[in-house]
Amino acid sequence: RSLGYIKSIGAEAIAAHRAPLLAQLRHGLDSLGVPILTPANPGTPIITFAPADMSRAEAALRAGNIFATSNNGRFRVAPSLYNDEADIESLLKALSVD
Repeated sequence: RSLGYIKSIGAEAIAAHRAPLLAQLRHGLDSLGVPILTPANPGTPIITFAPADMSRAEAALRAGNIFATSNNGRFRVAPSLYNDEADIESLLKALSVD
């Protein structure tokens, strides 16, 4: 079913929806001084970043009910069709809390 749904929307439409979310996330992480490990324009919808205090960041995201894969001191986030600008803002807000 999920493949049928994706095909009905089209990969181009999904990429067009995702592009501003990735730009918003990159800009926000950069503004917070969070190192972004994924190169610019990587051709993938994934952004990997490494906050200075991983334990605090994990706790903040968990408290905000925000899912991001974490491993080896890094987070991996892949915004998609079911995400919007508010989701990115929530993630950035959680990371900015001291």
